[in-house]
Amino acid sequence: SIQQISALMFCGVVGLMIPGLQPLLLGALAEEGRVSANQLGVVATAELLTMGLTAGIAGSLLKASRLKLTATAALITLAVLDAITPSARGPMIMLVRAAAGIPSGILVWITIAFIARTPTPERWAGAYVTAQTLGQFIGVAIVTAFIAPRFGADGGFIALATLCAASIAVTPLLPRELAPLPAAATAG
Repeated sequence: SIQQISALMFCGVVGLMIPGLQPLLLGALAEEGRVSANQLGVVATAELLTMGLTAGIAGSLLKASRLKLTATAALITLAVLDAITPSARGPMIMLVRAAAGIPSGILVWITIAFIARTPTPERWAGAYVTAQTLGQFIGVAIVTAFIAPRFGADGGFIALATLCAASIAVTPLLPRELAPLPAAATAG
């Protein structure tokens, strides 16, 4: 159904919000003196690395069932990690943000698992990239215009936590499970 597809795409968009906001939020942390220039790159890389690894590993370890529970747990975990980021300092910021890559990767995996099971994955991948880019653009515009000037980097991370918590409302629209992956062709 359109509601299920929208919910599946939405989970992936929320999971990938941070790459669009990283330059803004991590740059603000550097301006506030909470991370050094060297730490900035490490923090960004650690989060994106754990996100990518988790999305890949989830494809091997997780079954495409109990999606509502999986998405809810990932959103709660990500909301908590986003909410505690403002209280982290120095190396702890890297650990918290690297940990945030794990639930983000699971949310991305949910969307990728759906896309891989469709008869036209290239079309759905294009729709996902478009939705993700639009979501990041809107997120950056809101944080830049209304949140960062008044609340700095902390406000941006709290906004992300709020988005994750609010996104739990979408999880009842997810399907219980996805169809099995199509069998791979075995022609020589």
